Amino acid sequence: MIVPPPESFVSDLPTPCVAVHGRGAQAVATFQAWQAMHAMARTLMLIDTARPLVAATAIAQAEAIAGWLAAQPEDVLTDIMTSVDYAAWLCRAEEAGSTGALERGLMALPLVMVTHLGGIDGERHWQAVLPADEEVRPLGFAEALDGAGTVGIRIDAEGPRFEAHGDLIFRSRTRLPLGIELYPTSSVRELCRLHKVPEGGYRDADPAVAGNGLLGALSLLSGVWPDSLLDLAAFVRGVAAIETGTGSIFSASSASIPGAILVTIRAETMPEIVAECLIHEMSHVKLDALWAVHPLLDNGLEAIYRHPWRSDDRPMRGVLLGAHAFLNVGEMARRGSEGPHRERFAGYFARLKDEVGAAMSTLEAHARFTPAGQAVHAEMVRTFDVWFRP
Repeated sequence: MIVPPPESFVSDLPTPCVAVHGRGAQAVATFQAWQAMHAMARTLMLIDTARPLVAATAIAQAEAIAGWLAAQPEDVLTDIMTSVDYAAWLCRAEEAGSTGALERGLMALPLVMVTHLGGIDGERHWQAVLPADEEVRPLGFAEALDGAGTVGIRIDAEGPRFEAHGDLIFRSRTRLPLGIELYPTSSVRELCRLHKVPEGGYRDADPAVAGNGLLGALSLLSGVWPDSLLDLAAFVRGVAAIETGTGSIFSASSASIPGAILVTIRAETMPEIVAECLIHEMSHVKLDALWAVHPLLDNGLEAIYRHPWRSDDRPMRGVLLGAHAFLNVGEMARRGSEGPHRERFAGYFARLKDEVGAAMSTLEAHARFTPAGQAVHAEMVRTFDVWFRP
């Protein structure tokens, strides 16, 4: 069940932040506030859709939480609504394939919001469900639970108390630099199921290796493109780190789990490789978020175009996604080629100028942009033009 966004939600597009990373704190805040407002509208529509279909308890609890959210200051609302925990819960509930799954998804919401339940007036006892079916199983606090079953949550002066009915085991969560949460791949099925598995398979990376690899990439970016760290902290809120059987580099993102990415991190992976994966996938996270509300192209889905990063014919959407992601990777490489890391980036930047240029030419010749797409494309052109200034 997919709940479409309301037609009225069309103002103040955050295109500068979407098109190119590193546009500053105000651009990031504007985009996040836009995301939060859209998520709030989707939440209310989901509750309205579910009202005649599911148990009254599920609706009452969801309405209490939604009412509390709507009354929060913008910064609080934004932080919650743009978290991977909430975004994944909302997407999974919207896409529930049956009435039973939808009800279980709504009953899981108190677990997603558990740290905020104490602030909801008049509600001191919550009934939650940790679903066994991965279709609607939530992340966040629920990710620290192994098992499935009903969970009673009582709120008192010392915080939430849990009454579990089922085989539930509490375990700690893992945080990486910038507060990014490390997820096991089993919990972010959207990142594994919707993308080609690397040849030779993969396994979850060791958390210490993942942390060190991410820290090395962030350290490099702090010297090469420090403004991009604001974007990473805002839009990459969770990572599933993997090691591939062949040592190949693989990364992925999905509009079905906004803010989380899959990335290869091995002990020997160079920081610039991890940094490129972060920048690349963050580009997709942003563009997917905007595209979900405002389509960027009027082109059809026919695969008749080429771009430099795939050997097969692609639809125009694929050309735009590739050009947008590698434009941002190229911007990282451009900045790196002008400083003390020149040896790492100069050759790559020279190659990306040609490759991104080819994709931009295809867009110029064949893309039929919507108004939102025109705004994004204009920002991309401005950044690309900078690459050729003396």
